[in-house]
Amino acid sequence: MSELSERERQELRWRAQTDLFFLGRDILHYDLEEQPHRQMCDFLVAKDPRKTIGEQSEIKERQELLSRGTFKSTINVIDSVQWIICFPDIRILCLTGEQGLSAAFHEELKNTFTIQQEEPSDFQILFPEFCIPAGTREASGDFITPARRRFRKEPTFWSSSIVSRLPGWHCDVLKLDDVVNPENSENAEQREKVIRRVNMARKLRDPGGYIDVIGTPYDVEDYYSYQRQHASKKTFVFISHAAWGVKAEARGKELTALAETDVESYYFPARLDWAYLKNELDNDPESFASQYLLDATKKVGAIVKFTDEILDAAEVPWQSVSVFSSYYAIWDLAYGVEGSVKNKPCLTAGAIEAKDSQGRLTTVELIAGYYGAHEIAPQIVDAAVRHPLQYTGIEDAPGVRWLEPQIQEEAKRRGLGTLTIVWIPVDHTENAKRKRIALVPGLMHDKRMLISDACINKEFLREQLSRYTGRPKTPMDVADVLGLAAVHLGNYTPAAQPEMTQEEYEGNCKIIRDRAMREVLFPSAQSAAEAVSQPEQSGEGVVNYF
Repeated sequence: MSELSERERQELRWRAQTDLFFLGRDILHYDLEEQPHRQMCDFLVAKDPRKTIGEQSEIKERQELLSRGTFKSTINVIDSVQWIICFPDIRILCLTGEQGLSAAFHEELKNTFTIQQEEPSDFQILFPEFCIPAGTREASGDFITPARRRFRKEPTFWSSSIVSRLPGWHCDVLKLDDVVNPENSENAEQREKVIRRVNMARKLRDPGGYIDVIGTPYDVEDYYSYQRQHASKKTFVFISHAAWGVKAEARGKELTALAETDVESYYFPARLDWAYLKNELDNDPESFASQYLLDATKKVGAIVKFTDEILDAAEVPWQSVSVFSSYYAIWDLAYGVEGSVKNKPCLTAGAIEAKDSQGRLTTVELIAGYYGAHEIAPQIVDAAVRHPLQYTGIEDAPGVRWLEPQIQEEAKRRGLGTLTIVWIPVDHTENAKRKRIALVPGLMHDKRMLISDACINKEFLREQLSRYTGRPKTPMDVADVLGLAAVHLGNYTPAAQPEMTQEEYEGNCKIIRDRAMREVLFPSAQSAAEAVSQPEQSGEGVVNYF
């Protein structure tokens, strides 16, 4: 490095200022890997020294949730170093969950700029004007770079814990690194205190500045969740990466029952491999779910969360539903023995699924209500009238087959002839419903299960999925009908589609247009929501379409 020409030195300086991964791996010589650290670096603000601090990015807030052992705090230090060498007058405040981590963060950054008695580091050779000799460095205290060009009362970099008293110094960059920890997230009072403290600290960031939040979740109501709910959609971005990704067909398994063959990918394969993660899982499944899989629900079983991010990603324009799709109705009926336990009404739910040539399922309608026995058959037939169904799939619960004569009679009365019904066998294994529901979020994430933006009763569908947690007494009928669709329709190899005539193609286009127009003219999400809020009306039909 000392034998570089001035031109080579300037080129390396520029690259270190603008390529965070290069700075960390090739100049500061941290043990960074392409996977996952390149992506972690790229998520942070991409810097251009030719622009002002405020002009670096329109995104002002970032949140990155990562598993333990991924070097997230190390990359946060590297990012702080890059801010300093790009903008010598910058002010950076780092807040952590406890004082020890704050001191370690501060010490690591100061060491980067401290020239020891032996040969200077590659970084110090490239950026000597930012560095200080070891003999002149104070043992403690805040860091002020000697490259600063104008006086500012605030240091270049200072750190503290979130529970400490903060000075009134303002900053350009506020870094929250593991601001949530086991001690400050044990109960609601402690979590609310952290939220209040962070919200006060946010006000120290000057206009145009940035907030970087990096951590691991401990509770579903911690600060990380609060930030996602309250941040501006226009200036906030969020990503999360669990230590491993599980294959779609294994997502309904209990966490402790997973095998190595169930794992599809590792986020940090060079370090967090199966042997290491399995040992951590066996040691403490609950903390493993939180610290490595980013599941803060504190349950050891299958991880099921229909987050807004998952539901938003699953929603697609109605025009994207292929006209070559095959349509199916899947029903979970509140009828017979199971639906009459203790005279408690249960929700009947039906989903109309469009299956394309690649096997993707798109929900185009949800039917839901507390129907009396005489009202279920008309609802099933109504769905067959509205959609060109290949068949109607009904879970074969005890007593349900008694409905078939009523269904067929209603179908003939409506001019459909004999309705094709496929009876879906009941899965009697333990926690069968929860296991198949657990498949759905992953399939949505992978774009294998989607929701049309013109889906009838879409808002009610989203509301019911958002309320599902897998715990007792949470609504599961709507989630379960999608689980049935995932297991029943997803198990089939997509059939080759016959070539369509122009007339058939135009006819299918008209069906899709008419369906979207019908929802605009006769929105039905409200009636479904009202149905659920009035379960005592179990003897009356509650979802009426025409």
